[in-house]
Amino acid sequence: MPQHSARRPAASGPDFDRRRRLRQLAWPALVLMLLHGPQPVAAQQGATEVDQMPPRRVIPGRPARGGARRDISAELAAAQERIDAQDWLGAAAELARARDKDPANMDLLNLLGFCQRRGGDLYAAVDTFTLLLKQVPQHRSAHEQLGRTYLLLSRPDDAQRELKQLRNLCGSCVEAQELDRAISAFLR
Repeated sequence: MPQHSARRPAASGPDFDRRRRLRQLAWPALVLMLLHGPQPVAAQQGATEVDQMPPRRVIPGRPARGGARRDISAELAAAQERIDAQDWLGAAAELARARDKDPANMDLLNLLGFCQRRGGDLYAAVDTFTLLLKQVPQHRSAHEQLGRTYLLLSRPDDAQRELKQLRNLCGSCVEAQELDRAISAFLR
Protein backbone atom coordinates (compact mmCIF):
# COMPACT_ATOMS: atom_id res chain seq x y z
CA MET A 1 0.00 0.00 0.00
CA PRO A 2 1.41 3.45 -0.85
CA GLN A 3 2.52 5.71 1.97
CA HIS A 4 0.42 8.84 2.43
CA SER A 5 1.63 11.93 4.18
CA ALA A 6 -0.49 13.91 6.63
CA ARG A 7 -0.83 16.69 4.06
CA ARG A 8 -3.06 16.55 1.04
CA PRO A 9 -1.42 16.59 -2.38
CA ALA A 10 -1.49 19.92 -4.17
CA ALA A 11 -4.61 20.39 -6.26
CA SER A 12 -5.66 22.85 -8.86
CA GLY A 13 -8.53 23.58 -11.14
CA PRO A 14 -11.92 25.20 -10.85
CA ASP A 15 -13.30 22.71 -8.29
CA PHE A 16 -10.33 23.19 -5.99
CA ASP A 17 -10.56 26.99 -6.25
CA ARG A 18 -14.31 26.86 -5.54
CA ARG A 19 -13.83 24.62 -2.50
CA ARG A 20 -10.99 26.79 -1.17
CA ARG A 21 -13.08 29.96 -1.55
CA LEU A 22 -16.07 28.24 0.07
CA ARG A 23 -13.88 27.21 3.00
CA GLN A 24 -12.64 30.79 3.42
CA LEU A 25 -16.20 32.11 3.42
CA ALA A 26 -17.63 29.38 5.64
CA TRP A 27 -15.51 30.00 8.76
CA PRO A 28 -16.85 33.47 9.58
CA ALA A 29 -20.40 32.18 9.12
CA LEU A 30 -19.65 29.18 11.35
CA VAL A 31 -18.32 31.28 14.19
CA LEU A 32 -21.17 33.77 13.90
CA MET A 33 -23.55 30.84 14.13
CA LEU A 34 -21.68 29.54 17.18
CA LEU A 35 -21.87 32.94 18.86
CA HIS A 36 -25.35 34.04 17.79
CA GLY A 37 -27.34 30.90 17.05
CA PRO A 38 -28.61 29.43 13.81
CA GLN A 39 -29.52 31.57 10.82
CA PRO A 40 -32.59 31.05 8.63
CA VAL A 41 -32.40 27.97 6.40
CA ALA A 42 -31.97 30.07 3.25
CA ALA A 43 -28.73 31.54 4.67
CA GLN A 44 -27.32 28.04 5.30
CA GLN A 45 -28.01 26.47 1.91
CA GLY A 46 -24.92 25.66 -0.12
CA ALA A 47 -22.59 26.14 2.86
CA THR A 48 -21.06 22.65 2.83
CA GLU A 49 -17.82 21.57 1.19
CA VAL A 50 -15.41 18.70 1.48
CA ASP A 51 -13.16 19.84 4.33
CA GLN A 52 -15.68 21.94 6.25
CA MET A 53 -17.23 20.53 9.36
CA PRO A 54 -20.89 21.51 9.75
CA PRO A 55 -21.19 21.20 13.53
CA ARG A 56 -24.33 21.82 15.42
CA ARG A 57 -24.55 25.11 17.27
CA VAL A 58 -22.22 25.67 20.21
CA ILE A 59 -24.32 27.47 22.80
CA PRO A 60 -22.39 30.05 24.84
CA GLY A 61 -23.65 30.22 28.38
CA ARG A 62 -25.51 26.92 28.29
CA PRO A 63 -25.55 25.38 31.77
CA ALA A 64 -23.03 22.62 32.34
CA ARG A 65 -24.30 19.40 33.88
CA GLY A 66 -25.21 20.15 37.47
CA GLY A 67 -23.54 23.55 37.35
CA ALA A 68 -24.25 27.21 36.89
CA ARG A 69 -24.39 28.95 33.52
CA ARG A 70 -20.96 29.29 31.95
CA ASP A 71 -20.18 32.06 29.49
CA ILE A 72 -17.79 30.84 26.80
CA SER A 73 -18.33 33.68 24.32
CA ALA A 74 -14.90 35.23 24.99
CA GLU A 75 -13.16 31.93 24.26
CA LEU A 76 -15.24 31.43 21.11
CA ALA A 77 -14.37 34.94 19.89
CA ALA A 78 -10.67 34.32 20.55
CA ALA A 79 -10.92 30.96 18.77
CA GLN A 80 -12.51 32.71 15.77
CA GLU A 81 -9.57 35.10 15.54
CA ARG A 82 -7.19 32.14 15.53
CA ILE A 83 -9.29 30.29 12.94
CA ASP A 84 -9.30 33.36 10.69
CA ALA A 85 -5.50 33.35 10.89
CA GLN A 86 -5.50 29.58 10.26
CA ASP A 87 -3.79 29.10 13.62
CA TRP A 88 -5.57 25.82 14.24
CA LEU A 89 -3.69 24.81 17.37
CA GLY A 90 -4.14 28.28 18.86
CA ALA A 91 -7.86 27.96 18.18
CA ALA A 92 -7.79 24.50 19.77
CA ALA A 93 -6.20 25.99 22.92
CA GLU A 94 -8.98 28.60 23.14
CA LEU A 95 -11.62 25.93 22.60
CA ALA A 96 -10.04 23.75 25.29
CA ARG A 97 -10.42 26.67 27.71
CA ALA A 98 -14.06 26.97 26.69
CA ARG A 99 -14.50 23.23 27.22
CA ASP A 100 -13.13 23.57 30.74
CA LYS A 101 -15.95 26.02 31.44
CA ASP A 102 -18.64 24.01 29.62
CA PRO A 103 -17.64 20.32 29.58
CA ALA A 104 -21.15 19.15 28.65
CA ASN A 105 -21.13 21.00 25.33
CA MET A 106 -20.51 18.22 22.80
CA ASP A 107 -20.58 20.50 19.76
CA LEU A 108 -17.76 22.51 21.29
CA LEU A 109 -15.83 19.26 21.69
CA ASN A 110 -16.46 18.50 18.01
CA LEU A 111 -15.06 21.88 16.94
CA LEU A 112 -12.06 21.33 19.22
CA GLY A 113 -11.32 18.00 17.52
CA PHE A 114 -11.69 19.62 14.11
CA CYS A 115 -9.14 22.33 14.98
CA GLN A 116 -6.76 19.72 16.39
CA ARG A 117 -7.04 17.73 13.16
CA ARG A 118 -6.49 20.77 10.95
CA GLY A 119 -3.52 21.78 13.12
CA GLY A 120 -1.89 18.38 12.68
CA ASP A 121 -2.36 17.19 16.28
CA LEU A 122 -3.94 14.02 14.94
CA TYR A 123 -3.69 11.82 18.03
CA ALA A 124 -5.29 14.52 20.19
CA ALA A 125 -8.05 14.81 17.58
CA VAL A 126 -8.65 11.05 17.70
CA ASP A 127 -8.86 11.22 21.50
CA THR A 128 -11.26 14.18 21.35
CA PHE A 129 -13.58 12.59 18.78
CA THR A 130 -13.47 9.25 20.63
CA LEU A 131 -14.44 10.96 23.90
CA LEU A 132 -17.27 12.76 22.12
CA LEU A 133 -18.58 9.56 20.52
CA LYS A 134 -18.51 7.74 23.87
CA GLN A 135 -20.87 10.38 25.20
CA VAL A 136 -22.96 10.94 22.03
CA PRO A 137 -22.61 7.85 19.78
CA GLN A 138 -24.99 9.28 17.16
CA HIS A 139 -22.97 12.50 16.55
CA ARG A 140 -22.67 12.29 12.74
CA SER A 141 -20.13 15.07 12.30
CA ALA A 142 -17.81 13.49 14.87
CA HIS A 143 -17.92 10.16 12.98
CA GLU A 144 -17.05 11.97 9.74
CA GLN A 145 -14.22 13.97 11.31
CA LEU A 146 -12.82 10.91 13.09
CA GLY A 147 -12.84 9.05 9.77
CA ARG A 148 -10.95 11.93 8.11
CA THR A 149 -8.43 11.91 10.95
CA TYR A 150 -7.88 8.19 10.49
CA LEU A 151 -7.14 8.81 6.81
CA LEU A 152 -4.49 11.36 7.74
CA LEU A 153 -2.98 8.69 10.00
CA SER A 154 -3.04 6.22 7.05
CA ARG A 155 -5.65 4.04 8.76
CA PRO A 156 -8.26 3.56 6.01
CA ASP A 157 -9.77 0.50 7.71
CA ASP A 158 -10.68 2.61 10.73
CA ALA A 159 -12.07 5.29 8.43
CA GLN A 160 -14.20 2.63 6.72
CA ARG A 161 -15.48 1.58 10.16
CA GLU A 162 -16.59 5.18 10.83
CA LEU A 163 -18.28 5.29 7.42
CA LYS A 164 -20.15 2.09 8.27
CA GLN A 165 -21.26 3.64 11.58
CA LEU A 166 -22.44 6.75 9.71
CA ARG A 167 -24.41 4.69 7.21
CA ASN A 168 -26.06 2.82 10.08
CA LEU A 169 -26.99 6.15 11.69
CA CYS A 170 -28.16 8.16 8.72
CA GLY A 171 -27.95 6.15 5.51
CA SER A 172 -26.62 8.40 2.80
CA CYS A 173 -26.51 11.70 4.72
CA VAL A 174 -24.11 14.48 3.77
CA GLU A 175 -21.54 13.38 6.36
CA ALA A 176 -21.51 9.81 5.01
CA GLN A 177 -21.21 11.05 1.42
CA GLU A 178 -18.32 13.37 2.30
CA LEU A 179 -16.42 10.68 4.21
CA ASP A 180 -17.03 8.20 1.39
CA ARG A 181 -15.51 10.69 -1.09
CA ALA A 182 -12.53 11.30 1.18
CA ILE A 183 -11.91 7.54 1.54
CA SER A 184 -12.19 7.03 -2.23
CA ALA A 185 -9.71 9.85 -2.85
CA PHE A 186 -7.32 8.37 -0.26
CA LEU A 187 -7.44 4.91 -1.84
CA ARG A 188 -6.76 6.18 -5.37
